Amino acid sequence: MKRRMLVVLALLLCLPMIGETQSINYYPAGGTSLGSTAVPASSSIVLGTGQSLTLCNTADCATDYERAVLDWSGNIARLGVTKGGSGSNRALMIYSQGADIYIRPVNSSTAGWRATSTSFYPENSDEDAFGAPSQLATHLFLSRSIQGSKSKTLTDNTATAFVRLTVSDDDYEGCEVIYTAFAEDADTDARQTRTGKVAVAILNNSGTETAVFSTGDSAVAVTAGTLTCTFDSAGGTNTIDLRATCDTSLDAAAETLTFEYRLDCPSAITTVTPQ
Repeated sequence: MKRRMLVVLALLLCLPMIGETQSINYYPAGGTSLGSTAVPASSSIVLGTGQSLTLCNTADCATDYERAVLDWSGNIARLGVTKGGSGSNRALMIYSQGADIYIRPVNSSTAGWRATSTSFYPENSDEDAFGAPSQLATHLFLSRSIQGSKSKTLTDNTATAFVRLTVSDDDYEGCEVIYTAFAEDADTDARQTRTGKVAVAILNNSGTETAVFSTGDSAVAVTAGTLTCTFDSAGGTNTIDLRATCDTSLDAAAETLTFEYRLDCPSAITTVTPQ
């Protein structure tokens, strides 16, 4: 006879003995045992619609209780902790002893997030966002630096697009570009670096995109010569490319010129695309 029932999960967790048949007792919510059923080793336990798994942390699982519950709410599967009566709020921990924990859609073998003993990060670099334009966190608390900038190889004294921003018709955007340029001449062992930040105000006025840059603040260190960087833009169709022109005095035939940057944009830009 079909019954809506809760299964005592503690007994399920006592099924490590491969090769032996185990028994579990079934209980309706808050009631007495309905009897036991044998569960063969290496088998699955299947519960029907409306049933759930519950592990009680208290002797009383009906009135003054603390429960760990695995159930469904509509079309959402839930794993949680509940309390009732004089029961206390308890924490929920998802853990793995010595291995990573993955959070990902069921139809994906790689996309998602991974938790290790020291880090929490997206499995695919530069693809997943923390938060969304309309789903914002209130605060971000850090004890150290914000890192993860993009890198672009520049040609000396040539305007090069490093990022493309979307900006809707008759709309605006605003960002601060934090950057570091590094030039090196392997033949002479000469090196130069410039670090700074510039603000950029962007308008799309009836399909015409305009970006205005501040003069910015910067610091430069060189073993010899000079290194300067300026900024401009190139408009597209509801997009605008931010461009950097860095000019080094080092020998162009032997030099490498790298531009690293990160954006801080208080406006809600739809898409940011590195170039």
